[in-house]
Amino acid sequence: MIDKNLFEQQMTALVVDDDIAHRLLLESTLSAAGHWVKSAENGKQAVEIFQNTAIDIVLMDVNMPEMDGFQACQQMRALAHGKDVPIVLITGMDDHKSIEKAFNVDATDFIIKPVNWPILGHRVSYYLKAGRLFKELRNSEQSLKDAQEIALMGTWELDLATMQLRFSEQLKQLAQLQHAPQNIDRSLLLNKLHPDDKYVVAETITQSIYYKKPFDVEYRIQLSNAQERVFHEQAKVIMDANGYPCKMLGTIQDITARKSFEKEVQHLAYFDVLTGLPNRERFKQLVNTALARAEREDEKAVLMFIDLDDFKAVNDTYGHDVGDKLLQSVAQNLKDCLRSSDFISHYDPIKMSVSRLGGDEFTLIVSGLKNMEDFENIARRVHSKLCQAIYIDEKKLRVAGSIGIAIFPDDGQDLPTLLKHADIAMYKAKELGRNGFQFYSNTLNNYLEEKSAFESRLKNAIKNGELELYYQPQLEAAKQHLVGVEALVRWNDPKTGLVLAHDFIDVAEKTDFILAIDDWVLNNACQQAVKWQKAGLSHLKVTINISKRQLDDDSIITNIANALHTSGLNAECLELDINENTLSQPSDKTLALLKELKDLGIKLAIDEFGVGFSSLNHLRKVDIDSLKLNQNLLENITTDVCEAAITKAIIDIAKTLELTIIAGGIERQEQLTWLQQHGGHLFQGYLFSKPLPVREIEDYFIKTTKNFAR
Repeated sequence: MIDKNLFEQQMTALVVDDDIAHRLLLESTLSAAGHWVKSAENGKQAVEIFQNTAIDIVLMDVNMPEMDGFQACQQMRALAHGKDVPIVLITGMDDHKSIEKAFNVDATDFIIKPVNWPILGHRVSYYLKAGRLFKELRNSEQSLKDAQEIALMGTWELDLATMQLRFSEQLKQLAQLQHAPQNIDRSLLLNKLHPDDKYVVAETITQSIYYKKPFDVEYRIQLSNAQERVFHEQAKVIMDANGYPCKMLGTIQDITARKSFEKEVQHLAYFDVLTGLPNRERFKQLVNTALARAEREDEKAVLMFIDLDDFKAVNDTYGHDVGDKLLQSVAQNLKDCLRSSDFISHYDPIKMSVSRLGGDEFTLIVSGLKNMEDFENIARRVHSKLCQAIYIDEKKLRVAGSIGIAIFPDDGQDLPTLLKHADIAMYKAKELGRNGFQFYSNTLNNYLEEKSAFESRLKNAIKNGELELYYQPQLEAAKQHLVGVEALVRWNDPKTGLVLAHDFIDVAEKTDFILAIDDWVLNNACQQAVKWQKAGLSHLKVTINISKRQLDDDSIITNIANALHTSGLNAECLELDINENTLSQPSDKTLALLKELKDLGIKLAIDEFGVGFSSLNHLRKVDIDSLKLNQNLLENITTDVCEAAITKAIIDIAKTLELTIIAGGIERQEQLTWLQQHGGHLFQGYLFSKPLPVREIEDYFIKTTKNFAR
């Protein structure tokens, strides 16, 4: 419903359009809403009417003969009475250059054709309200200044000789101190101050009295009826006939309404009415703040320009009301994306904001970033959120968005440059099929393309049987006879050849591929171990690495139990290597899971021990069987006294806890000798054998054991 209070004093609208049919529609719509209407067919006529007539609002087409809407708007703004009049330009859908130019000539807003006639009256009401509020704010500020000069809302007087303080009756009523004595204690008022304001106000007044200087301060007062009011206090020093300070006079005014009014005006000026998001002006402030912070902290920032694909089709099919609700839902989804707990756990929420520039265009700025992975994570997250189905009036709508991304400072060091480059990248995303994102930087796009291709090849590798297990033997310390093998996954990539685990496991762990790889390794290693046990290595133990994703998978116990049952492997012959970092702060759930694994009879080992974040205190909480010392820790044990002492201490504690010490990465004889002397139990490394495929490890078994027969 249109706010009829706006029309108690009838408003005059100026309609400017060279299209007579469109101009008549605008005139009839505004007349029906209760406005006087003046009209012009070009910008030149419009400026003449504007100069000689009191106009309350202007609705003006952009493309007109003689003088276009941009020039006319600029000339109107240059007039003394033209600064506060709302000027709304009418332009074509997706005409980004016209929209940008409209704001450059200080247009209040723009309306995209085709005009939604049923809601035009409401939009005009909003523009008039905003314009009236700005005028009233300006007038009220002047009135307030005049009132403070001729009349005091509440006064106080301080005698500097006796330090006696008196409040006027008006001030007592204002501060709810009607029953206070004539000579009042200042603390009665200070006690009513908001806790956050007390120190600043008390210090300001104390300094003013001590130095006999004027002061000006604002603060919040908490009254007995639970109301919070905002007071503005001013004071000056009065001199006696000899020019010495004799007293101070002060005024206190309740400015709560003014503060509330200013807040409302500021919201209208800086926030989008439809979505509640920051508008273009506020967006500029947010980006400039983010860029300054990123530069100061030597970080990078991402500016994302988001344009909804085929939004016009939604308006045309379902109407503008549904279109507006869709924009509101998209805005909420983008805000939720930034506020989600897993997103905030990686990025500082203070360094993130989303805005609506107008129409179906949104922007997002995130600072505090370090690398390409951060850029990609944010882009994928936002794009995924955009693609979610939205339900409006029982209609299921799927919105897609083309996203252009510019990086600070690589793609620009100021807002205009970054916005321009993000816009270019957005159009590139549209050219490539829409519903996607593109970086302005070719380096980043190439990185993402290569990463995506690598992920695709890895996915096919699992499906096409390109994975292979290599095995590295583990030997007993004293006689160096074989006790087990560690299963290590390799990828026989048809394109690049053999790929080691550390070149693809990180990628797998960031996707769902890792669970499929872990399951494949588990089943194949168990089956192969049983074959070797039947071939003569009856007590052979097989060790496999377990990822954090696998440890977090609710089906891990079932999967391992099934692998043991299907293969026939005894649980005591399976050892799971868990990376030390995974157990840095074991949760109750993790500890319960490890207990279940132990209940199955499986051996547990902490891998890479000695360089991560586990403290020895955690060893008491986790029921493990072995510690596998990190290769880097053992690198200099024969030459570095400190590393040798640390390793010796770990071995001694492990012995006390009755844990088996496995030394990994042994490459030199002197390392082996040192570990034998200081109590290592099992050894593994290139000194004995590199990881080998099945055929070659079987050759190794034949050479080093007596019982194995292929």
